[in-house]
Order: sequence, then C-alpha cells, then structure tokens
Amino acid sequence: MFELLPKYESAKLRALAPLIREVAKYVPSRRRRKLHIGLFGYSREVNALALPRAIKFTASLYSIGVPPELLGLSALSESELEKVSEYYKSLYRDLSSALMYFNPRAAEKFKFLKPIADLQKELGIEPMEEHEAITTKVLSGEFDEGLIVEAAGLRGFLG
Repeated sequence: MFELLPKYESAKLRALAPLIREVAKYVPSRRRRKLHIGLFGYSREVNALALPRAIKFTASLYSIGVPPELLGLSALSESELEKVSEYYKSLYRDLSSALMYFNPRAAEKFKFLKPIADLQKELGIEPMEEHEAITTKVLSGEFDEGLIVEAAGLRGFLG
C-alpha cells in the first residue's frame, strides 16, 4: 500500500507514525478481534512502517487534528482535483468538512502540514472550537480515551 505513495507522502506518514501508534492505544475498540497469524492474516507493517488497523488509524489522525482525507491533497494539482470532482461530486464539500477538524497547531508540530493550514485559512474555514481544544491536548501528549471519545462525539464518528 505505502509503496504506491510518492516518496514525500510516505515520508509524511513515517513522521506521523509514532504519534499515531501512541494515540491508537487510547482509541476504544469497537469489538475484540481474533489475532491473525500466518498465511490468512495481514501485515500492519509495510516497508517497515507499522500502523494500527483502519479505524484506530483514522481515529488517531482525527484525534490529533489531522483528518486523513487531507493528507494526500498536496499530491494533486488543481486540474487533477477538478478532474476528480467530476466523478466525486461532493469532493469540495467533504474537504471543507474535513478542514473544520484540522487543528492548525498540527502544522506547527509537523511542518509538512502547513499547506493544509494555509488552505484552511485561505478558504476562511474556522476549526471547530471544541474539537480544536481537545486535539490540542492530544497533540501536546495528553493521551486519554475520554478525550478521544469526546472528540469523536463532536465529529459524530470515531474513525
């Protein structure tokens, strides 16, 4: 999966991975899963980059104020975005919604997120105040299941 990403996108995930793994420990499990080992399992490690399963991965990113749908945005040109929007009719509405959950402080911690903070500002999209306050705590190292659940409640979904 990650080998398909351009090198700079893979590098972004590598930079975020330690924080994602730490936050994922505090994301409540929706159900207990049987461990898969061997031929019929799947690896959560690709190119030496270990990440949690999908829901915990997504919930972790949202919990630090970095909606995952915004991560690969910089890989697309404006014309490519226009082309995608021809088929994905709600693309710009969905991106605007995701930008409400982006915490600009994440761009202070991870410089490669600055273009997202700039886009948020340029479009005049204010982060949801309560969500920003919670994700700021998580970004600052306050890992707590209660905070993650509270932020998820504001979004209306865990991950």
